[in-house]
Amino acid sequence: MNQTKDAETSEKFRGLFKVGGAAALIAVLFAVTQCVINWAGVAASIPVPSTVAEWFALLQSNRLFGLAALTFFEVPSPLPSLFQCFSPST
Repeated sequence: MNQTKDAETSEKFRGLFKVGGAAALIAVLFAVTQCVINWAGVAASIPVPSTVAEWFALLQSNRLFGLAALTFFEVPSPLPSLFQCFSPST
C-alpha cells in the first residue's frame, strides 16, 4: 500500500522535480558565468565604479562587465532553495 502511494506521489511531482533540477543547473551556469566575467574584468583591470556617472559610463561602454559588476548573474542563485522549500516531504 505504501509503495503504491509513493509511486503515485512520485508521478505527481515529476514535473516539479524536473523544474527544480533545471533551476539548479541554470543557477550553476549563472554562477560560473559570473566568476568567469569577474575574472576577465580583473584581468582587464576594469575598476568598479564609485559614482553614478561612472556606473552609467561602464554600462554604456561595456554592458557585460557592467552587469557583472552589478552581480546581475547571481540573481537566480536562490532558485534551487526555493524549489526545495516546496518539494514534497518524504
